[in-house]
Amino acid sequence: MLVDEIWHAAGDNASDIDWYAKRTVLARLYLTTEIYMLTYTSPDFHDTWAFLDARVKDAFDLKKTIQELHQTLLGIILIGGY
Repeated sequence: MLVDEIWHAAGDNASDIDWYAKRTVLARLYLTTEIYMLTYTSPDFHDTWAFLDARVKDAFDLKKTIQELHQTLLGIILIGGY
């Protein structure tokens, strides 16, 4: 419910497969960061913020990788005449 509320607060109204993908990625980010925060202590949670920043970058890199893979597969299909 928390992840859904966060997306609604961000203005997301997706109702297709993106609905599931967005919530899965955000839930993973939230849970891994929460666990990291509970197991490591640093002043002002500096290490936790760095961890979160790295995970957000990973998520964007994954999205870029998936988009590139999609374009490559689409190109193969179009060139192959499938």
